[in-house]
Amino acid sequence: MKKQQVIHFAKGKGFTVALLLCVVGVVVATFAAVGGMFGPGQAQDDPTQNETLNQEEKQWDLEGLITDPVEKKQEEVPVQPSTQSPQLNGGSSDSLSGSSSKTQQDAVAPPAPAAPQYTRPAGSEIIQGFTGDELVFNETMQDWRTHNGVDYKAAYETDVLAACAGEVTKVEKDALWGTVVTVQSEDGLTMRYCGLAKKAAVKQGEQVAAGALLGKVGECPAEIAAEPHLHVEVSKDGQLIDPESLFS
Repeated sequence: MKKQQVIHFAKGKGFTVALLLCVVGVVVATFAAVGGMFGPGQAQDDPTQNETLNQEEKQWDLEGLITDPVEKKQEEVPVQPSTQSPQLNGGSSDSLSGSSSKTQQDAVAPPAPAAPQYTRPAGSEIIQGFTGDELVFNETMQDWRTHNGVDYKAAYETDVLAACAGEVTKVEKDALWGTVVTVQSEDGLTMRYCGLAKKAAVKQGEQVAAGALLGKVGECPAEIAAEPHLHVEVSKDGQLIDPESLFS
C-alpha cells in the first residue's frame, strides 16, 4: 500500500520538485558568477580591451580639435547685398527730406543783382549822336573832330536829371563845356553832364538817386552854334561809350 502511494506521489509531484531544483541551481550559479566578477578573485583587465578604449578616447580628443568643415564652408559663403531699399521710419524720412531740401537751397546760386535802371537826363530827341572815332564838322569850332557824347535837344532851364544813382565826384566850370557835373555810378560808369546853367543843384561828394535833379539846361560854349541842348558823355574803365546804349 505504501509503495503504491510513494509511486503515486512521485508521479504527481516529481515533476514539480525537479523543476524547483533546476530553478534553485540557476540562482546559485548566477550568484556564483556575480561573486567572481566583484570579489577578491576578480580577473585582470584585458589589455586588448584597454587599448581599444584608449584609441577611442584619442579619436574623440582629435575630433574636438578639428573645426567643423560644414560651419567653415558656411562662413566662406559671401553675403550678397540686399537689393531692396531700406524701410525708413517717418522721422528718418523727414530728416532726409529736410537735409535734401537744404542741400538744394544751398546749391541754388543767389540771384544776380538787378541791372541798374537808367533815366534819360533831358528828353529823347537827339541833334548829334556819338561818333566814336569818326570825325564830324563842328559848326562852332569850324573844324573836324570826334563827337564823344550825345546832344539831347532841350530848351533852356529844362531840368537835367541823373541818369542813374551814384556819387557826384566833380562840379566844375569849363571854358568849352560850361557847367559840368560828373557822377560816378554804382556800376562803374562815369557820366559827364555838360552845358548846365551856372548854378548846379548838387555839390561834390553828394549821393544821388536815378532821376535826381542835377541842375538846369544852360549853354555849351563849344557847341553854341547848335540848338539848345544837353551834352552827355559816358565812359567805363577809361573808354568812351555811346550813352544811348544805356537806354536801348
